[in-house]
Amino acid sequence: MATVESNLTDQDPIYCANPACNCKVKPDDKYCSVSCEKKSNGGPCVCGHLDCQFEQEEDSL
Repeated sequence: MATVESNLTDQDPIYCANPACNCKVKPDDKYCSVSCEKKSNGGPCVCGHLDCQFEQEEDSL
């Protein structure tokens, strides 16, 4: 019986390269928005996406 190897990277979500952002991105994208690309060297995330705003609100509680 042959074993099937799974490649987890194909299934794992890929997140925005801006360290302050929690948004998921498509495999070919590095940032979720232009604002995250401009602020990739630091500062708060201001991308405006709902998933990211929800994470930031939970972190501030």
